[in-house]
This record gives sequence, C-alpha cells and structure tokens, in this order.
Amino acid sequence: MNHTNGKNYLQVSSSDYGKSWTEPQHTNIANGYYCPNPLIFYDVAHDNIIAIATDRRDHNPMGYFKGQIWVYSNILMM
Repeated sequence: MNHTNGKNYLQVSSSDYGKSWTEPQHTNIANGYYCPNPLIFYDVAHDNIIAIATDRRDHNPMGYFKGQIWVYSNILMM
C-alpha cells in the first residue's frame, strides 16, 4: 500500500457487530497535509467512539501553522 502524507488514514465499517468489515477506504483526514495520529475517545455512557485529528498547512514565517480539525464519530443504528 502506498503511504503518503494525508493518505494513510483508512476507514472500515461493520453493520453486523464486527462479524464482517468493508474494504478499507481512504478518508479525507488531512487531505494531503501532515497529520499526526488522531486522538480516539470512547464514550461509555453512549457507547460512542470519537476521533479527533488535526493537520498542519501553510507554515508562516512567524512560526505558526494554519490547520484544520477533523472530528469523526460512529453512530449506532438501533
């Protein structure tokens, strides 16, 4: 598999409680920019997974970066 900045994040999903999974698909996290590993949280009260990622782009001579924040969450269908 080809690994490049912003292209390493894959998404899979299951609709049968993890018995089978879809083929991995590239996400739009970072969209081609540098993106460190996302933070992943589990909300026990709501049985929910939340992933938060940030990317860095447009380095400024004053020493800071512009960037974006990506928030993903699973939604359980009952």
